[in-house]
Formats: sequence, structure tokens, C-alpha cells
Amino acid sequence: MEMIKRKTITLCILMVCIYIFEKCSFYDSNISSTILNHQIIYDSINYKVKKFNVNLYTTLEFKNKNIERNQYNDFLLIIEKDTFPLIPQVNYLKKESHDQIQIRYLSKINFQSNRYDNDSILNIIKKYSKVINSKGKEINKNKGFIIEPLILLHMPKNNGIKI
Repeated sequence: MEMIKRKTITLCILMVCIYIFEKCSFYDSNISSTILNHQIIYDSINYKVKKFNVNLYTTLEFKNKNIERNQYNDFLLIIEKDTFPLIPQVNYLKKESHDQIQIRYLSKINFQSNRYDNDSILNIIKKYSKVINSKGKEINKNKGFIIEPLILLHMPKNNGIKI
């Protein structure tokens, strides 16, 4: 009877230890990530000439390629006091080497600009933006971090133009 009691207590302690280990924040600490770049997207679709809707692509690099969706799905972009979710673009998943993976994220920041490569938007993103994970930990920028502007070009529709 005494032996069964000890085994039961040992089993309960083991279950509590496993539960605590799985819920601790250091459990997934081997998943380290850095910000590789920001790409400021100037999109003129549905706008007049010289009017751009500005959004942002962010590429994060993870040091462990065996990550699960819940580990790369919950990132946020903070610009000054505004928070935007980072939406993973699964089509742009890049495997750089056997131990790293790069994932491209879209942020719908919906800034407006009258010209391409607007310095004020670039400065705001450069100075006041940061990326955090779901636990509130800030993600550091890579040594080769860059911010680059891109423009989306759309072909005009053929509205009965005769050639």
C-alpha cells in the first residue's frame, strides 16, 4: 500500500513538472528570429495619378527551420502607438540553408503618399517601428538590415482602344 502511494505521488509530481515545463517561456527559446528587411510598397491601384497606398513587407529570419505555424504566426508591427498584425505570406517562404528559414510578412498600414519614395514615411518607419512576438519580446534587426521602397505597377485595361 505504501509503495502504491509513493508511485502515485511521484506520477503526480512528474505530471505537474511536465505541465510547467511546457508552459514556460524558455521552452521555445531555441527559436530565435531577426528582422532582415522592410520593403515599403507603393501601390497605385484604384487611385488617381500620383496617389499611392503604402503598405509594408517585413522579412523575418528564424534560426531553426523546424518551426510550427503557431511559432511564426503571432508577430506584431508597432509604429509609434499604432499596432499592425504581421500576416505571413506562405508563398514567399524561403529556405536559405539547413538551419535557417525566412518568412515574408505583410502589414496593411494603409499610409497615403503623393509621391513614390516618400522620405517622411521612410523616416517614420526607420525611427519608430519595431516588431514584437506574441509574448511582447522585441525582435532585433539583423546586421545587414535594410529598408527599401518598391512600387507595384499594374497594366491598364484595354477599354476598346483600337490600334
